[in-house]
Parts: sequence; C-alpha cells; structure tokens
Amino acid sequence: MRTARLMRRAAAIATIATLLVLPSAAQAGEARVGSTTLRSTPFATSNYGPGVISGAATLVSNAGTGTTSVVVRVEGLRPGTTHIAHLHLGNCAALQPGLIIHGLGPLVANARGIAVDRTVIDGSTVGLADCDWWVAVHEGPANATPQTPAIAVGPVRFVDARP
Repeated sequence: MRTARLMRRAAAIATIATLLVLPSAAQAGEARVGSTTLRSTPFATSNYGPGVISGAATLVSNAGTGTTSVVVRVEGLRPGTTHIAHLHLGNCAALQPGLIIHGLGPLVANARGIAVDRTVIDGSTVGLADCDWWVAVHEGPANATPQTPAIAVGPVRFVDARP
C-alpha cells in the first residue's frame, strides 16, 4: 500500500515537473532580435508634460513559427485611455510618417497610466537594418485621416545574431 502511494506521488511530481518545463521548452525557439526606447514627441510634451511619456518595445523572433512578436510598453498615459501603435518604415534620421507596415494591438492604460501590448506578426526580421522599422504610439484609439499625432516613437535596433 505504501509503495503504491509513493509511486503515485512520484508520478504526480514528475507530471508537474514536466508541465513546468514545457513553457520554457516551447520558448526555446524564440530569440530577442531587436528593441527600441520610445521617446516622447513634441506633441506629447505639450499635451502631457516634459518627459512624462516614455516606453520601450522588444521584438522576439520565433524560428519555429516564422513569426515575430512585438511587445510595446508605454508609461505616463492617462488612466483608461486607449492608443494605437504601428510599425513604420524609416531610417536612422526619422520615421516616415504614413508608411505603416504593421498595425500593432491597442494599448490600454491601466490605473497607473501603463499600457502593454504583445502583437504577433508574420515574418522575420532577417535582412532588415537598424532603423528600417520604427515603433510609433499615437494619441487616440483608432486610425484617422490625417493620422493622429504620435506621442512616443523609437527606431528599432536589431541584434546582429538573428535566427
């Protein structure tokens, strides 16, 4: 009886250990391929205050699925507000307004004014150079014509050893 109970307990522990390892194994094919610091724009400075809006974005490639995750985090927003974000084309001097290559999920500010979104896009970053992509977070919850002003922007710097 005691041996059977010990065997069941060992099997349960092995199952739990396997479940704990699976998420990290699933992420084994992922690698950080780029990042940017999001800086406040003149529009944000005049509407939120100097240095209030800030953030970062990280790009993670998944070689197994051929996708890239873009994780955007912005601070200093008004609680409860929603903001759209995009990947724009650009160069190291500036982003190219209006040349949106990927829409990102909406950023919804929590009670502390922090918003985080993770958007998965098809494709990899192979062949892209630093500053080819810019992350832009805009004022307001929806695309508009003309585009609502950006409140935070930053050029993506890529990691040299991309999968």
